[in-house]
Amino acid sequence: MAELRREWFREPRSKEEEEGRLLAFMEYMIAVGPEDLHAIARVWARRLRKRPQDWEKWVLRSTACQKETWCQKATGCPNAKGCQLAWWAVRYLVTHMRENAPGQLVRSAPLMYWAIDVATGRSPEPKPDGRSSLPNLWRDCVIFVTVEGIVEVGLRTATAKVKEKSACYLVAKRLLGVEYDRVQDIWTREKKRTDASPKPDLRRVETRLASSEAPTV
Repeated sequence: MAELRREWFREPRSKEEEEGRLLAFMEYMIAVGPEDLHAIARVWARRLRKRPQDWEKWVLRSTACQKETWCQKATGCPNAKGCQLAWWAVRYLVTHMRENAPGQLVRSAPLMYWAIDVATGRSPEPKPDGRSSLPNLWRDCVIFVTVEGIVEVGLRTATAKVKEKSACYLVAKRLLGVEYDRVQDIWTREKKRTDASPKPDLRRVETRLASSEAPTV
């Protein structure tokens, strides 16, 4: 574990070394990762603090299973566990911003309306049905983030006709007991979940922003 930390924090001198650093990060985080949904949600909330471009997407994911069958159609998810994770991640994000950056919270329409809907009972916490997929939830999240990070380095795509040239192959090669096909399935599922997020109703948002009920600074 100490060696993984050294590799993770080592300043990369090339793109190849940056890929190695991301793989060390992945291996370390899987080994020491949280074991319950709330701990995982807090990790995602910390990541979301620096990614306001993702806030609306996570708000929509947090309520999708309550309003339609989007989650099942888009991802084959047999229950609402993924949406429950998103709901708690948004809740921890909103709680942090209320205490540390209230001005930024007020200026974010998706987060403010999410908080209002939760407070008025319109968006309760999703409840999972069936067997939970929690044991692999953290591992799959870390794998997805790592593949995306390697792609951003710029040397390879997530998948490729020659699998040895793909980011999924690097991840599978690094993880004992996880085959390439499994890594590819994880990345494909999470990517599909992200890309298939329901689009916001802009007319509804604009109407609410223009109404007397809209929050102001």
